[in-house]
Amino acid sequence: MNISAAIADSLLRQAFGGQARLSRPRRTVSSTPRSLRTPRARHRRLTNSAASTNVALIILRAVNLAMRLRDSRRTVMNNAGEDIAARALTHSYPFISSVDPLSTISYMRIAARLYTSHDNPILNPLVALAPTIWVHQNKRSFHAPKKMTDIALSRTLTVAEQCIAVIVLAIMGIISSGCGDSASISEGPQVRLADLTINPGSLQPAFSSDTVNYVANVPTAVGTVTVTATPQDSTSSVTIAGTATQSLQVTLEAPPSSKAIIILLTSQSGSQSTYTITVNRAALAGNNDLAALTVTSGTLVPGFTPSTSAYTVDVVTDVTSVTVAATKSDPDAVMHLHSVTVPAGTASGQDTIPLNGPGTDTSVLITMTAPNGSSKTYSLTIHRAASSNNKLSRLTVSVGSLTPSFAPTTLNYTVNVNGFTPSMTISATKQDPNAVMSASGSVIAPSGVPTGQVTVPLQGASIDVPITVIAQDGSPQIYRITVNRSF
Repeated sequence: MNISAAIADSLLRQAFGGQARLSRPRRTVSSTPRSLRTPRARHRRLTNSAASTNVALIILRAVNLAMRLRDSRRTVMNNAGEDIAARALTHSYPFISSVDPLSTISYMRIAARLYTSHDNPILNPLVALAPTIWVHQNKRSFHAPKKMTDIALSRTLTVAEQCIAVIVLAIMGIISSGCGDSASISEGPQVRLADLTINPGSLQPAFSSDTVNYVANVPTAVGTVTVTATPQDSTSSVTIAGTATQSLQVTLEAPPSSKAIIILLTSQSGSQSTYTITVNRAALAGNNDLAALTVTSGTLVPGFTPSTSAYTVDVVTDVTSVTVAATKSDPDAVMHLHSVTVPAGTASGQDTIPLNGPGTDTSVLITMTAPNGSSKTYSLTIHRAASSNNKLSRLTVSVGSLTPSFAPTTLNYTVNVNGFTPSMTISATKQDPNAVMSASGSVIAPSGVPTGQVTVPLQGASIDVPITVIAQDGSPQIYRITVNRSF
């Protein structure tokens, strides 16, 4: 084996993992007569070999054909020449066409173009040695064509990179086309990151330099994220969302939203790779419930539950105000409690509410507005008990004096006057202005009027004057004045 053959053998060993070997051609003994060796039999022998055997023979055959065309024309092969080379290859190895002819021919065109566009000194030794290549696997062998006389081994090896690149290109083309016993290979990004982070949040899946697409889910409250990208090669440039930097704070759209953040890496040679983080910002919360609700000087009916929105509260008549306190389920909701507004970020609030008069109702509304704008209203109806106060706070007469002296709890009085006194005026004031006061069968102080009076004509020796006070709850109280006339 000469120097060129040794170098070619080394390159093939690197390309095919040591399973290709250059040696002298040998004859193989076949039990099948040559006249009975059909193309189908040859096809079975090929497909029974592993992917590395097929790939090695296919590449060398493609290179051989391409170089023969190049030497015959000595010009750059046009599309028609490429098609001839590719189809000649698939004709020689029918199993390629059975996989995916269009895809395979396309890759063979690329390989042929590369080899026929230039005088590649690295190619010639391999082409010349093509007939002598043996590939061994599972104790089977396949002979390349024995006679190749139109290509001479006349150049020396100078640039190994070109040969390896084209061999890999052809391998990838055939493997991706679905060659039997082969697997799909992904090289990953050309320019790689050493690390990629987002804050706040985490990448899904976890970062790997081979993975270029990620998702990060953040809560509604997150309005910005900081993306940091560190390249494996410190000389590579990094652009995040259009800004040349390795760390950038990115503003998110209003929730709910999804934003793709593009990280572009560019090597000094001009190669580029793109990583993408899709940030999903959660929708605004729709929680407009209360977590707690209490009222001083009273009890909620029914008992509080977030799903119940209407309540009543009974308070005694003496209660003139109540304090309502409420706690939000979502602190980011906004609460309007009677005259108080509790903003987002504050969990609870309260308000003191004056009540209407005894025997009346006071309504209190609590409106909850969730972050997404949906609202819910809780209502409280506070019923202040009617007054049972049917007492007087003052009682006077225009002539004479009361005996005994007035007291709210004393109901009966007497007044002595001269027999010639024609009339007497009696004045009375209610303790509860909302009570109703009447005298001699007529109302002298309706509800809301605290004081009333009545003028009584004096006739006869004794006159009885009743004053009735009816409380809000309907309970009556009668004060009685007896006027005695003396002659």
